[in-house]
Amino acid sequence: MNNTVNTSQTAYDMGAADYASGASPTKSSRAGTEPPASQTNAASAEIVSLSSDATTSTQLLLSARTADGVDPATVQRLKGAIQNGTYEVPPEKLAQSIIGAMKDIT
Repeated sequence: MNNTVNTSQTAYDMGAADYASGASPTKSSRAGTEPPASQTNAASAEIVSLSSDATTSTQLLLSARTADGVDPATVQRLKGAIQNGTYEVPPEKLAQSIIGAMKDIT
């Protein structure tokens, strides 16, 4: 999947990080290719194309930026328990989680 913004007769390529940060695109080797006459108008200026990987990366980055966050103390507590071998998962809780995941799949 390619996301293309048709804003002129010049092609530009952007990486996901550049797109997410709002950086300016760089000209690609496709620069100078002209869109069909039916697509040109006074509002057209450039063509910007993003690969599906860049689009996915951008969506993930934006989702991460708007997420509620993670409690660092809880992360450290869990990391320590796993490293020490003291982290235990109650079998009932594990079974309920598996059942819930199976319901979501079907």
